[in-house]
Amino acid sequence: MSLNSSILSLISSTDGNRRGAIVYIGGCMYANKSSTGMDYAGKLLVLKYNALCIRFSKDTRFHPTNIAAHNGMQMEAVLSEDLGEIHARYADENGKMPFDVILIDEVAFMNPLNTFDMCDRWRDMGIIVIACGLDKNANREWYPISFQLYNQADEFIACTAFCVECSRMARNTFASTNKAGKLQIGGLEEYKPVCDRCWRKLTDEAKTKNS
Repeated sequence: MSLNSSILSLISSTDGNRRGAIVYIGGCMYANKSSTGMDYAGKLLVLKYNALCIRFSKDTRFHPTNIAAHNGMQMEAVLSEDLGEIHARYADENGKMPFDVILIDEVAFMNPLNTFDMCDRWRDMGIIVIACGLDKNANREWYPISFQLYNQADEFIACTAFCVECSRMARNTFASTNKAGKLQIGGLEEYKPVCDRCWRKLTDEAKTKNS
């Protein structure tokens, strides 16, 4: 089922209790994850849904406050590294959030102690949670939050890019620096999308160079 039809089924509920959902949009660098999330959040805004957009506060590459994608697409957002703090900031005295949609950008870098639990809690409130971010680091290891979302989301949308080495489909991120296991925020000078074959080739070359 596509993201479009998934959201349509959620907002078309006739029982008076709209069902919440977690939609996880994951992939490598330059795979249009953020713009995909903004696109569908924007479609729900047309329906007069009340939305909250959250941007990882340490990612200030393209705009100081907005969610901003590589392709220039932007959406006004609040900054945070902790979804628990967001909940405390906006929830009413009964713990309810006043939003129909919550879009989270760079979700893999949010506080790992409570990110999935907050997404799950908001889903139980009937909120559509759209979480976008890297699925794996440059060692091809899952980010813990991303793996939880992949396994527990109502819908998973896999985004891919084009390999900058050979133009094949890319689903890996190669780090040209030594930050492969760390926070991955940067441009093509540091991280690039690559296919499986080119990832192995570049990784082997880097190991030989550093040996």
